[in-house]
Amino acid sequence: MLKHTDAFTLIEVIISITILTILLSLGMLYSTALQQNFVSTSEQSTLINLLSRARGQAQNNIHQTRHGVCYKQESHSYVLFEGYTYDAMSSSNISISANSHVSVESSPNIISCIYGLGVVFTQLSGTSTPVVIVIHQESHISTTTVNYEGAIIY
Repeated sequence: MLKHTDAFTLIEVIISITILTILLSLGMLYSTALQQNFVSTSEQSTLINLLSRARGQAQNNIHQTRHGVCYKQESHSYVLFEGYTYDAMSSSNISISANSHVSVESSPNIISCIYGLGVVFTQLSGTSTPVVIVIHQESHISTTTVNYEGAIIY
């Protein structure tokens, strides 16, 4: 006489483990993409906040000068500065760390601190040279535009 047991067969266990493995791998792929998107969005938010701060300080005529933002590639940081151009020796510079896995470019190439350039806002009016800033992080690209009136579009 055969005994009836209440247990899973080997086939049922293998199928269950296979389905669980597939679901977990899909979840890992989704969470990795979500994390990359978060890093890129966070970096763009940092840049937008700094541009807004520089524009606000220029419009409020803080220290009776222009204000701007540039990106230092070698130290992966943004610099909020006062004046017509970036001066590395100025004590009024404020440096904000950027993500080291992100690259920042602009067209025209004025976001870089290398030549003393940056996105500079004029006093009182807050106008600026038009620029498109592109942030790359692996496969994710985000674009921020500053138009002639100094409006920040993202």
